[in-house]
Amino acid sequence: MDKIIFGVLFFGIWILYYFSRGDVFIRRISPLVGLLGILSYLLSKFSTISYLKGIFGPLPIVPFLWLVIDPFFPVDHRFVLSSSLFLWGIYLILRGQAFGLLPILFSLVPLIPLLIPMVKDLRWRTEKKEKTEEKVKEKAEDVEKDREDGEELLDKLSEFGIRGKIVKVSKGPVLTVYEFEPAPGVRVQSISKLEDDLYVRLKKPVRIVAPLPNGNIGFEIPNDKRIFYNLEDFEDEIIKGAPLRYP
Repeated sequence: MDKIIFGVLFFGIWILYYFSRGDVFIRRISPLVGLLGILSYLLSKFSTISYLKGIFGPLPIVPFLWLVIDPFFPVDHRFVLSSSLFLWGIYLILRGQAFGLLPILFSLVPLIPLLIPMVKDLRWRTEKKEKTEEKVKEKAEDVEKDREDGEELLDKLSEFGIRGKIVKVSKGPVLTVYEFEPAPGVRVQSISKLEDDLYVRLKKPVRIVAPLPNGNIGFEIPNDKRIFYNLEDFEDEIIKGAPLRYP
């Protein structure tokens, strides 16, 4: 009689685990149900269960172990199936059966739907990190080039007796604006008429905006290449809900 009782209890709990696991009441009593499942498997001498023991060893109790700990540490059922297959493969290999490698390989199948988003997320983070490092490098190169171009502009202005300093550089997609603060005594008119002369000296078209609202003088010089921006460049601002800052 105990064979039938333990056998029915074992198979009943297996069915209960896979088809009623989402029920609130079952989740509350799942530790007790899991312990009953373990005991029914270990103590039963029912022929079918004995046959299972010969093939799978103690591995059929794995779902019941998960059932015991699930209320405290919720686990995706695919991990239960995967861990069962993996441990079965190890069990077979320890018994000297080479085909135990197959369950180990098949243990990865239930995890594929979980691994794909993780791999995509890891690749996205890696690509984002590479793009960030590339942008930082490009920005450093741009700052250095703007500094060199600013010094060249000051050198050309000095040839016409214009003294002063570059106080700000604003880089846009097409133009870079150098804000020039003239030295005391330098007349604005003497600078505004130098567009053609600077064009010849710098080999680039120059547009002089004099004066700017803050009293400085702007030199608009075209970039060597056009800069394109897309939404990825403002990803951090979009995520944070901050206002977009663009040239």
